Amino acid sequence: DTPRVAWALVAYAASLVPYSASKLLISAYFAHKNTRLPAWAGFWDLCVFAAACFALVPSLRHLGVAWATTLGGIVQFLCLFFRTGRHLPEFDRRAFFRDFLGLAAFNLPFAGLLVLGVWTLDLNAPQPMLLLGAKLAAVIGGFLALYLAAGLALKVRAARLILEMAGWRKRLSSSSNGPRR
Repeated sequence: DTPRVAWALVAYAASLVPYSASKLLISAYFAHKNTRLPAWAGFWDLCVFAAACFALVPSLRHLGVAWATTLGGIVQFLCLFFRTGRHLPEFDRRAFFRDFLGLAAFNLPFAGLLVLGVWTLDLNAPQPMLLLGAKLAAVIGGFLALYLAAGLALKVRAARLILEMAGWRKRLSSSSNGPRR
């Protein structure tokens, strides 16, 4: 059961990208007092989700629901994104797309490394649960440390935001600049 749940989580994780981008666009539409377009995008999301469930669940079972969620999210994002020129004139699609491609180019290799790391743990092999938990913690912790280090080295905005949220950036900048007066 554990490998099936792991692959379902991978499929659900793929839906985070379109849903998070849609959330940003929905907020922009709401700020312009346009609630109809996000509602229609949600309707099309639901239609695609239902159709994909009917198509995918018989063969993929629970994975079909996860991939249907991802497909619905992609449709919702596309509905919102391609209507921005008409409904959000100050929205710069090229800059948004360029930032998205930059983040995707940075994140995809790391996502592949994480999936490879979890896949190599051999989840089906008989092993104590404590050992499996320690292996997972090591893979995920090492992955996060590598991700954050690479993000800081390449000056990716998301890595700096993580440090700011954790409060580490203030401590690091104050210790590297010497005492403040």
